Amino acid sequence: ALGRLSQGESDLAVSPFCGTNIAVAAVLSATASAVALGSKNRLARLPQAILASIWAIIAAQFVGRYVQKHLTTSPHVAGMRITGITRKGFGPLTIFHISTARG
Repeated sequence: ALGRLSQGESDLAVSPFCGTNIAVAAVLSATASAVALGSKNRLARLPQAILASIWAIIAAQFVGRYVQKHLTTSPHVAGMRITGITRKGFGPLTIFHISTARG
């Protein structure tokens, strides 16, 4: 992947599992819910708040990717090298941590 990033495949740096996407979804959903609930008769407006949250989470798929691509993630890997790879298992889930350094 490092070689492919070096050759210009910048989309490899953007992941749907990035924390940026999760944070964007949370902020959009919370904001949509708060606006939909308003300040009066909140219980009666709960269905609208749920629907607003659903739409916000759908929108977050696109907004989160945009934020990640243009603000929080850099595909520029010139001079970067991999210094280590650690694998950890959590039940059926496997997580890899790739350590890098410049130079």
